[in-house]
Amino acid sequence: MPFSQQTKERYIERNLIELAYKNNIGMLAVNTLAAFVVFWTLRTAPITWINGWGVSVAILMLTRFVGEVSYRFHKRTYPDDNERHILMWRLAYRAGLLLSGFLWSVVSIVALPHANETQQFSVVLIICALASGATAVLAPDKLAGRIYIIFLLFPCSLSLLFFTTPLPLLAFLGCIFLAVMLVSHVNNHRLLLGSLELTFQNEKLLHDLQSQNKEILALNTELEGRVSERTAALERMACTDSLTNLLNRSGLINELSRMLGHTEQFHVYFLDLDKFKQINDSKGHEIGDKVLKHITKNLSQSVPKTGILARWGGDEFVFCLPGEQCKDQVLHLIFSGINAPIEIDKEIMQVGVTIGYAVYPEDANTINDAIGAADLAATELKKQGRRGELLRFNKNIATSLVRKTRITELLSQSDLSQHFYVEYQPIVDSNRDIIALEALCRLYAPELGTVTPDEFIAIAEENGKIQELGKWVFQEACRSLAALLEQGLSLVMSVNVSPVQMKNTDFSHQLEDCLRTFNIPSHLIAIEMTESFLEDDEVDGIIERLNQVVEQGIHVYIDDFGKGYSSLSRLRDLPVSTLKIDRAFIAALETEGDELIESILFLANKFGLQVIAEGIETEAQFLHLKRLGCQHFQGFLFGRPRRDDIRPESVVLTTKRVISKA
Repeated sequence: MPFSQQTKERYIERNLIELAYKNNIGMLAVNTLAAFVVFWTLRTAPITWINGWGVSVAILMLTRFVGEVSYRFHKRTYPDDNERHILMWRLAYRAGLLLSGFLWSVVSIVALPHANETQQFSVVLIICALASGATAVLAPDKLAGRIYIIFLLFPCSLSLLFFTTPLPLLAFLGCIFLAVMLVSHVNNHRLLLGSLELTFQNEKLLHDLQSQNKEILALNTELEGRVSERTAALERMACTDSLTNLLNRSGLINELSRMLGHTEQFHVYFLDLDKFKQINDSKGHEIGDKVLKHITKNLSQSVPKTGILARWGGDEFVFCLPGEQCKDQVLHLIFSGINAPIEIDKEIMQVGVTIGYAVYPEDANTINDAIGAADLAATELKKQGRRGELLRFNKNIATSLVRKTRITELLSQSDLSQHFYVEYQPIVDSNRDIIALEALCRLYAPELGTVTPDEFIAIAEENGKIQELGKWVFQEACRSLAALLEQGLSLVMSVNVSPVQMKNTDFSHQLEDCLRTFNIPSHLIAIEMTESFLEDDEVDGIIERLNQVVEQGIHVYIDDFGKGYSSLSRLRDLPVSTLKIDRAFIAALETEGDELIESILFLANKFGLQVIAEGIETEAQFLHLKRLGCQHFQGFLFGRPRRDDIRPESVVLTTKRVISKA
């Protein structure tokens, strides 16, 4: 096909409508559920027409669903839509969407002022959640999406002024939220357009390459006569970065070797760009390459002729200066040059730079070690959150590296129990009876002291040892639970699981084998994961493994709930039985109020989920959460984690029902 501007526009329009209908089925499900909840919530309000509204919504949702099915059938029958078909399906999509928005606006304007406070809060929360989700789901249709969000939020904000007790501040905040959602929707639409344009350009490039294949074959005989010239060019390319024309790694090592023939000391600076990855991911590699070329130009102007400049790879550069003193003026030019705003294709962007450096031979004995030391210094800065600073390699960094190496060695030992151990913390009900235990992995080594889980788990995930560690922890937890079962105590044992473990396709079989070994019923086991797995590139595979685990009868908890990002629709679709409220929200009860925890309890109740409040340390917190409706608790108030000491005679254990859905 010809790759004209008209073809590009048609390609984008066709893909936008396909994405709109692809997202539509999930949106219909969420809208239907939300409408049912609103109808059920307002059924007792003095609103005579609420039944008619509910019927109207049901008819509209059914009609839109039929339209969705018709579109999919049409696409299978006519894969290549013409402009008339695209326009027809876009109009049908917009009509259904805007009618839905209109029905929601009717509820906001007419029903909310007559509802009680609980009903008003529920409806407003649902409408805000729908608007938030719409910013991404409706990104393919810029116009209809914006109108729909306005239909949801503006009448809702306006109606806050007509409550029995008007809420002008909330109305104003509602308008601010509307503006934020509109901006977010526009940004999502812009990102989507950029992605489609990049895909189109890739297809165009492939087409051009194929068309040029014949020309390349024709030139083959001519190229044979240029062998000697090409050989010389390849030798230069072996030491040169193709994008920036700077030295590459090999060229840098060669030049530094030559430099040592004229000087006994040199400073090597490792430059790690900040915010470049975001630009490269959001704007595309073409824009990213232009940014790198712009930075290369600035660096080339800043580094003196006596210095050496190279691109180490990706967004990393290295420059070296001979002599015994740091070139402060050069560093100032580099920082100011890179931090300055960059204009690419009439768009302003900005990156930063974090620099680590080392001095040869004071900090390292070889050229490679000097570059590695400078790299470690830059990495240490980023690890400490000190982006945009300069740091010289020092003994502390070396010590950190030694510590990491030692932890890696401990993780590689065949017998993990030599230094790793498991502690158990009770989970109680509202009567303070223990109904479950959480298994917590710990590490202690004489030369390291007590190592925090955040430190050794991150290292285990990085070097691939998390699979063995996670399997060992689960076995230890099952062994302890089996001992309790022999004493007649039936408790749930929850075990923390890393998303990296869940990427193992054999994960569910490993759990099944372990339960069979210790003769433990699956309903007495729960695995805990944080919300962060939803941001993983392999989230679909992780969810598939979770479903396999749940099919075995094992329960799934979301740990530290509230710290990450879980959309309402995604939470509803996950095979989760219990939410564990992050301890930060419990600690903030006195300063920030109850609203967030009440919202979590409300959502959990709507989705049929249990809730555990973590980090309970005071009697006041416990009693307050009980009044809010929380039924299960965990924290130092009820017991600190204990190592290998969960015998009946050491703690008071009461057999209770499991807190997970059976």
